[in-house]
Amino acid sequence: MHLFLQRGKSEVATPGDLFIGGEWFCNTIEPKYVNPGVKIMGQTAVPAGCYFIWLRESPSFGRVLPTIMNIPNFTNVLIHRGNRVIDTLACILVGFKKGSDADGPVIWKSQKAEEELMRRMLEAEKQQVIAITIKDAV
Repeated sequence: MHLFLQRGKSEVATPGDLFIGGEWFCNTIEPKYVNPGVKIMGQTAVPAGCYFIWLRESPSFGRVLPTIMNIPNFTNVLIHRGNRVIDTLACILVGFKKGSDADGPVIWKSQKAEEELMRRMLEAEKQQVIAITIKDAV
């Protein structure tokens, strides 16, 4: 299973669109992107690149979630539900509807997005490797 995250730009967060197998799946939001892409807890987005994903139980959330592996100098970056950049210290949040408010980009229907993503990933994991390519806005 291959995921592709195309990111946009914002002053306070990093919005994006997540695709599965070339088809749009959901909206995303992360902490803001800072060149040269060094990951800092709660402050920056995952550096652009290709990463493997491992499904494992998160000690923080108490449920199985996608963990993005081999991010340089960083661990425990998950993909999970949340609405605003303040809902994450390092992870990629998913949702089915996007918008904005006074604090910046917002995504909604995040529980449904996480549940559907997990359903697809758990099925895919039985037969294939799961990976994500993250690309920044140009």
